[in-house]
Amino acid sequence: MKFKLLHLLIIVGIISNSSCSEDKQKSSNNDFPYGVASGNPDSNGVLIWTKTLPKNVSQEILWQMSTDSLFSIIEKQGVESAKKQSDYTIKAQVDELHPGQTYYYRFTIGNNHSMVGRTKTLPAKNETPEKFKIALINCNNYQDGYFNAFNALSKRDDIDLVIHLGDYIYEYEAGRYADATLVDRQHKPSNEIVTLNDYRTRYAQYRSEKDFQKVHAKFPFLFIWDDHEFANDAYMTGAKNHNEGEGSWQQRQSNAIQAYMEWLPISYSPQKSPPTQLQIGQLIDLVLLEERASGRTKQIDPCELDKNPSVAHNILGKKQMETLVRAITTSTKPWTVIANQVAFTGYAKTDSLFSLKYQDWWLGYPDDRKQIIGALKKASSKPIILTGDHHRSFVMAVHDDSLNACNPKYVSGYKEKPLAWEIMVPSISSKNHDVYPNSVVSAYSKKLLNQRHNPHIKFADLNQHGFTVMHFTSDKVSAEYVFMKTVKKRDSTIKTVKKIELNF
Repeated sequence: MKFKLLHLLIIVGIISNSSCSEDKQKSSNNDFPYGVASGNPDSNGVLIWTKTLPKNVSQEILWQMSTDSLFSIIEKQGVESAKKQSDYTIKAQVDELHPGQTYYYRFTIGNNHSMVGRTKTLPAKNETPEKFKIALINCNNYQDGYFNAFNALSKRDDIDLVIHLGDYIYEYEAGRYADATLVDRQHKPSNEIVTLNDYRTRYAQYRSEKDFQKVHAKFPFLFIWDDHEFANDAYMTGAKNHNEGEGSWQQRQSNAIQAYMEWLPISYSPQKSPPTQLQIGQLIDLVLLEERASGRTKQIDPCELDKNPSVAHNILGKKQMETLVRAITTSTKPWTVIANQVAFTGYAKTDSLFSLKYQDWWLGYPDDRKQIIGALKKASSKPIILTGDHHRSFVMAVHDDSLNACNPKYVSGYKEKPLAWEIMVPSISSKNHDVYPNSVVSAYSKKLLNQRHNPHIKFADLNQHGFTVMHFTSDKVSAEYVFMKTVKKRDSTIKTVKKIELNF
């Protein structure tokens, strides 16, 4: 007993001293200045990530995984090395783990430990968890505000998985698409990012944020990219925010993908073979879409598309569409969950306060949208579409209203049985209607939520920032919206929480 107590005290002392030592190193010589992260979880494994400094290129980097945060018993360990060609990032795929288990991990060089990360495997594929909670985040523009929502999310202990729905970074130069009053939130490099080094530098700036590091260290992540990981309104062969003076689009796209792969805890490019499919026990079939680099054709105004409906115009591409339709129509789980980049349902314009980007949404790709509606009509499970991009919060019922994409008119209401629900999540910091006075936003909201215009909208919030948590059980699902007090200064105070039950 005395030996065990002494052994425990020694371990606690080592952790405590190493923690103090790391605190001192953070501002000077930290070997792991960007924290740790985990991703690609399944029922028996997870990928862990960190990044070190060029001076450690010849060092052996030890990783360890344990079921307790003191690492008293090491479950798995291994050695990796940092390479210049991957920007000194380190990834380790850890397999043969137990389903539904929380693990702790860290990296070590010599006597220097990284911060401790926490992760969790998915439930066993043959089991049905009583509940499962997925946090949704997206659109964290460094120049628009502070990542307070990441701090607030990192304080929760009830989250099983986080999905980032895109716009992990923004490509703009310093001062563009920014809050000019936040003088300490200027992008680095100061130019619009185009080269591989540009993209790497931008990721380094975002991941230097301690709030970002906290949320990555707390939960396993899944990711879909949207456009700003490349350039605004990106598609297969170009982007709205790309011109000939910036060189080849193919090279820029390649640079963006390489940096993305280096800086995130993922093992393969989403462009390679989309969509990504995962099984969360016998509860959820999860599909992660790719809507920018593999199948999307250039955006066309839907009114122009009406004049020439025969033009080949796709958002997913044939192979991904076939896989998604098959996933929707054959799933036998209670829930089919689709992680999606841009608005699927959409809504009708009520005035000119905000110009809607129909051409970039699913409404701008009506043939693909009709195929998904057809699949939803055949689904035996209950489909939920999780959507980022819009910076605003919406809960919308999906119906077969045979919409004209040029001027959509919604007929079916949210109280009628829907084919699916679409959950659009608030931005972490990216601007929305918060640029208008509250009185203007309130007046616009009343018009927007008028049942004559948008009877399918159950909930909308146009000017708050935060995150969303989806609560799943075998027979119930709800969306919990968590809104922050502010993004204009460092303050992780939660202002309001709104929970919405979804009925089928």
